[in-house]
Amino acid sequence: MNSIIEAFAKHRIAPNAVMFIVIFLGLVALDRVNTQFLPDFNLNIVRVSTPWEGASAEDVQEGLAVPVEQAILGLTDVDRVTTTSIEGRASMTVTLKESAPPLDQMITEIEKAIAVVNLPEGVGDTLVEEFVIFDPVADVLIYGDLTLDELQVIADRAEKSLKGAGITKVDITGLPTKSIEASIAVDDYLSLGSGLSSIGQQIAGRNINAPAGITGEDAISAQLRIRNEAQRSETLGRQLITVNDQILNLNQIADVELVRDNNETRIYYQNLPAVKLSLSRTSGEDTLEQAEILAQWQTDFGAELPQGAEVRVYNEAYEFVQSRISIILNNGLGGLVFIMIVLFLFLNHRLAWWVAAGVPVSFFATIMFLELTGNSINVISLLGFLIALGVIVDDAIVVGENAYANMEKGDDPETAAIKAAKRMLPAVLASSVTTVAAFLPLLLVGGPSGAFTKGVPIVVIMAILASLIECFIILPGHLAHSFKKGQVQQPSKFRVKFERGFEFIRQRIVRVLVTKAVNYRATTFAFVVVALVLSFMLVGSGRVKFVFFPAIQAPEIQLQAEFSEGTDPAVVTDFLVNMETALATVERNSGEAFIDTIVRETNTGSPERGGLYVQLDASTERALTNADIIKQWRAEVAAPAGLKKLNFVEGQQGPSSNGVSIRLINEDLGQLKRATDFVKEELAALTGLIEIEDDIPLGSEQLDLTLTADAVALGVTPAYLARSLREYVDGFAVQSLQVDGEELDVVLRINEAQTNSWFALSQFPVRLANGDSRPLAALAQPSSERAIQQLSRVDGELSSVITAKLADRSLNLTEINQTIDTNVRAQLRDRFPNVRLDVEGDQASQAEFFADVKIGGMLGLLLMFIALAWVFESWTWPIAVMSAIPFALTGAIVGHWVLGLELSVLSIYGLFGLSGIIVNDSIVLVSFYRELRKQGMDIKDAVVEASVQRFRAVLLTTLTTVGGLMPLLFEPSFDAQFLIPLAAGIAFGLIYGIVLIMCFVPAMLVSIENLGSRFTRKPQVAVA
Repeated sequence: MNSIIEAFAKHRIAPNAVMFIVIFLGLVALDRVNTQFLPDFNLNIVRVSTPWEGASAEDVQEGLAVPVEQAILGLTDVDRVTTTSIEGRASMTVTLKESAPPLDQMITEIEKAIAVVNLPEGVGDTLVEEFVIFDPVADVLIYGDLTLDELQVIADRAEKSLKGAGITKVDITGLPTKSIEASIAVDDYLSLGSGLSSIGQQIAGRNINAPAGITGEDAISAQLRIRNEAQRSETLGRQLITVNDQILNLNQIADVELVRDNNETRIYYQNLPAVKLSLSRTSGEDTLEQAEILAQWQTDFGAELPQGAEVRVYNEAYEFVQSRISIILNNGLGGLVFIMIVLFLFLNHRLAWWVAAGVPVSFFATIMFLELTGNSINVISLLGFLIALGVIVDDAIVVGENAYANMEKGDDPETAAIKAAKRMLPAVLASSVTTVAAFLPLLLVGGPSGAFTKGVPIVVIMAILASLIECFIILPGHLAHSFKKGQVQQPSKFRVKFERGFEFIRQRIVRVLVTKAVNYRATTFAFVVVALVLSFMLVGSGRVKFVFFPAIQAPEIQLQAEFSEGTDPAVVTDFLVNMETALATVERNSGEAFIDTIVRETNTGSPERGGLYVQLDASTERALTNADIIKQWRAEVAAPAGLKKLNFVEGQQGPSSNGVSIRLINEDLGQLKRATDFVKEELAALTGLIEIEDDIPLGSEQLDLTLTADAVALGVTPAYLARSLREYVDGFAVQSLQVDGEELDVVLRINEAQTNSWFALSQFPVRLANGDSRPLAALAQPSSERAIQQLSRVDGELSSVITAKLADRSLNLTEINQTIDTNVRAQLRDRFPNVRLDVEGDQASQAEFFADVKIGGMLGLLLMFIALAWVFESWTWPIAVMSAIPFALTGAIVGHWVLGLELSVLSIYGLFGLSGIIVNDSIVLVSFYRELRKQGMDIKDAVVEASVQRFRAVLLTTLTTVGGLMPLLFEPSFDAQFLIPLAAGIAFGLIYGIVLIMCFVPAMLVSIENLGSRFTRKPQVAVA
């Protein structure tokens, strides 16, 4: 390595050539690397979904969910299975172990396991697919005074053109599913003498468009085709059927019409019907490139819209990406300017210039590494660049300052640069290894939080590796050639005065302080220990609180309303309109325009449900936070009669749920429901929790039918009766038709209005196996109860999930979860000893995170110790350096307290980075101490002299790192607040680290040396 350093330093072209290559490749990578707001999540999760039309949630659980989940749990690579059973469907989330084979292989294994399960009749095909998170790009509204059919034509054309332009995923909302429905009145049905299935089979058999073979030979061959397909309700109504030996048109016995599902979402914008197209990108696609595609599409498509139709683009996630990334970039530029000022203040201007020039070169190399490894530029990775900004300058400062010192001692510029690079190579390499060792364990953190924040250690590690290339291949040559040009110049008056003043501080203040710290080591140790204890008391007393992961605010809020069953849909609509007016009142009273777009949605799952989606002004300077707006909006609510549930959802991004999530587990549904209600009451008694809900709500009224003795005697089975009733109530699916590229179901059914009550249904004749008929009332006895709307299971056990939100952002979620984990758990154990309580959400992720951090931390410390022992050639000196790491927590915690911040996952990431930087500064000091000891200087004089000589480097590295983070510490935008704890931990920890490095480490080094001298044969000069 020394020969490579010398070769590049002496060559006039080589350093610049390498630099230009790195810059060029970095620019190419910058153009190719993906830009997005948050990093991509690669979650090891598979989704399983199986339909069972007409089955209740309890039937779905017992007959479908339980056998399927047991088959999946039998696979060795499955870590967790969470099951949800609702009316007509079972859905499962299968979390795989980290050691599991690739997802494609696991999907095949799951499909094979399900294929051998004996499922009930009527269960549909199971869909097994990878759980993919799509990153939103924007939403597009097509609206106007138009019918749904007119909107659908425009929406279909828009979808095709968007996909053709390059938008990967387009989801359409607001167009209820169409079907052709043939509705038969009860009286007509009873007079037919045949069931719906018989009539439906006739329609399906005659309404065909199918090949019938090929006739002829060679050139005169012809294809035969049967074409008798009706694609419109009018033509389908003229289809012939045979009933009671009579040939009739279908419309003679049924009303045939094109209908839309009344239970699917309808959308309105500015009180006009609308259709929403949600645009998303997949992993590997650039958000900003997708934005350019959308902008061009909007221009082209808008010119082709028919009269009365309008397009509105909102929820532009790409604008959110641009503005938030701009915050980081602006703070990074501010930090770079501060670093330049510090460098030019403390160093020769030529030296300062080339040290500063190494920053962009190293960053270009880092971007090149990011692109090669498939990573992206996002808010989290840019935060890694901010941390690296100060770290990579440190290495160049150490080499550059040493080169300048060599030249001042009389070496020629080339010799000074080469000697400095060779001399500092072991120390800089060791400091890089220790910093990498500090960040490397963060790559071992699993779960969503680990996937979310891995960009920070990845960028820092890559930047450190890039800085080594710049520091030892490029920098020495630049210093040598630059010093040759400027060696004859006399220093300026400012430089002379500054150096004189700095030397005064170093000799009269620093030397005295270090000497006293070494002479009074017990006092020094007591000071740092007491300071650490006091900082821990700030956390223990609650003055500095801990939150697992702070929420990242997104510029959106939602209102979700649910009314009692049977409520007139007009009541729901009127309430939503009134809430729009109430929000406008809040905006007017606030004095700032924060509303961008309001979209009203009705029939969200049922006619009794609806909501408002509010796109807020994405400006980072907005005074009111999302939580403030919701609080004032909630105060405007005038709850009408029948309002069952009202939720306000604050838009946020990131892995944090920012709410309470509790899972209760017990196989007895009745006991589980009672325990759930009890826990909800206990949560309601806690201050600060609102919108407390569970996931086993009661649904509509359920009629349980029990076969009568006569029915059993006649040979009627429950399965046969269920099939017959399903035909009456749900109708008979005749066939599916392709109409204008759209697949429409043809459904034959009894008039819905005549089957929606037990009185009407009980008179229906049920045909028996012998051809006779009996009224349903003679075959089954009904009993009424409220149906369970949803049932959940986890790893094969019945469970319920209780969720709650914080009423105020100032409340601490970790403290509330701890109260639940102790007090509520104890009370539940007393009342329901057989019910198990698990605190999930952030609390569960937090436990997983700290388990990974504990292992990673021990690994990092071990790697640091080995690196230090190698560079110092000592097993004891690394202890002096590493002993400063825990005491550096003092500055980090005090920094959070001073700025009023909460400790979080990002704070802990900052502590890992802090430990690496503290060790880096100490390495150079101990390396100089080692050289002085080799020259014969005694322990005390050597440690004091090394501290004094290295004060400039320690101060510079601290100021440059803190300076790089300083603008972010005072960033006023609330959208960047979640980033500040990481910066605060490093910045304040380093400021306090000056005390540790200049006082504690020398004192510890002397103590270790004195202790070691007692166990060696060769006596050393001890320090009193």
